[in-house]
Amino acid sequence: IGSGLFVRTMQAGMSADLGFDPDGVAIARVNLGLLEYEAPEATAFLDALRARLGERPSIEVVSVSTRVPLQEGGARGFFAEVPGYEASPDEEMRIDLVAASSGYFESLAMPILEGRPIGDGDVPGAQQVVVINRAMADRYWGESSPVGRTLLLGDQEMTVVGVAEDVSWSSLAEEPTNFVFYPLAMTADWTTGFVTVAVRTTGDPGEALTLLRAEMNALEADAPITVAATMDDQLREALTAQQTGAVLLSGFGLLALLLASLGIVGVVAYTVNRQRRDIGIRMALGAASASVVGQVSLGLAIPVGLGLAVGIGGAALLARFIETFLFGVDPLDAGTYAAVTAVLVIITALATLVPASRATWVQPIEVLRAD
Repeated sequence: IGSGLFVRTMQAGMSADLGFDPDGVAIARVNLGLLEYEAPEATAFLDALRARLGERPSIEVVSVSTRVPLQEGGARGFFAEVPGYEASPDEEMRIDLVAASSGYFESLAMPILEGRPIGDGDVPGAQQVVVINRAMADRYWGESSPVGRTLLLGDQEMTVVGVAEDVSWSSLAEEPTNFVFYPLAMTADWTTGFVTVAVRTTGDPGEALTLLRAEMNALEADAPITVAATMDDQLREALTAQQTGAVLLSGFGLLALLLASLGIVGVVAYTVNRQRRDIGIRMALGAASASVVGQVSLGLAIPVGLGLAVGIGGAALLARFIETFLFGVDPLDAGTYAAVTAVLVIITALATLVPASRATWVQPIEVLRAD
């Protein structure tokens, strides 16, 4: 049952609504500050990289940001103020801020629910703008539209120009938190830290990843690339604990199933062998084979039922310990319990029917003479 729950979690994770589309996306994380790049040099490098990649026919869009979903680090914490919103005394109005270039939402296929995304015109000297996520919009503005409203970050007054869909940032099971997306061009100093280049391709993301690394190295032979992967790889990495649990528990589960099957077959064979005299007498008196097999099977129904009840109860108790690793699956998932129970019932039925049927093949007179 534990194995089944983890397998269901893997299936749920790979088909979950992440708030963005990982298919066809390749990413590379780089830190130009390690090469002592100043902000203007780092910005020029990233602009040149985007231009070179944008000329490739297979590349749809390129973006640079301080963080992409399912990636650790890269978001900076701030405290915000929302004019007109009355915070409770113990409420902490904390937000996570991601700096992103134009093309960020398009490269990740992250839906803009209202307003617009970050654009090429969001540069120093222009209006200070931000895009917020749906969770933040719902929390501070409720049913009203936040587009055009003001958000205060420290002493900076910013205008909300768009609302993006909530996405899974660190894990698939986390609850959405307040996220703000700020134009990277207005935070040029951040380009000397860790930034992630994301490309969406019409072809194989693995080939796009190779192309991305090649273009980086063409501009800077010693480009300190710390992460290079497809977004599908990132998703699988986010499910590493669940995948490990599925593999380990599947191995133990198959071993336990094998031992249980052997044990059932042995016990049934012993039980049937002890009933050979009774079976012989019934057969001599004209009992049908099907009737004898049914009666033997009925006698084993009680211990089998007790075993299933104890096993299911134990699994339900132990499943609570792996609940934090499950996603999209209840630890008491009825489908998983029913499927595993059905497998065990089928194995038990086969283990019962085979020796019981063989016992009816014996000539009754031989059994009585041996007795």
